[in-house]
Amino acid sequence: MKSKERYLIENKKEFDYLIEEGDNWISKRNWNNSIYFYKKAIEIFPNEFEANYRLALAYYYNCKFENEDCKKGEILTIKLLEYASDNKELIEHMHYFKNNNVTNSGYNSLLDLNKK
Repeated sequence: MKSKERYLIENKKEFDYLIEEGDNWISKRNWNNSIYFYKKAIEIFPNEFEANYRLALAYYYNCKFENEDCKKGEILTIKLLEYASDNKELIEHMHYFKNNNVTNSGYNSLLDLNKK
């Protein structure tokens, strides 16, 4: 078995557990715990879109309700929009960051991508 395949098999169960725990915490509105578990999952599979998406969502909620992690949420949302420029939820989050003076100069160019 190739080492990449072995890595996937050996780490998939732990990854799924961490995502599930993050989801449980986010449903309880405990943003910091959900961020912790999503970050741990991303340590296993750094390029996994859904894990990064969930982390961005947790940052967004933490920004919106606790006024924390706003810049982290914005930066990760910009990164994710590079791969999913038509994702309505991510676009909505960018509007939130913009309307609350969180965003940096990359915001307008990302929205322009969505208009094309």
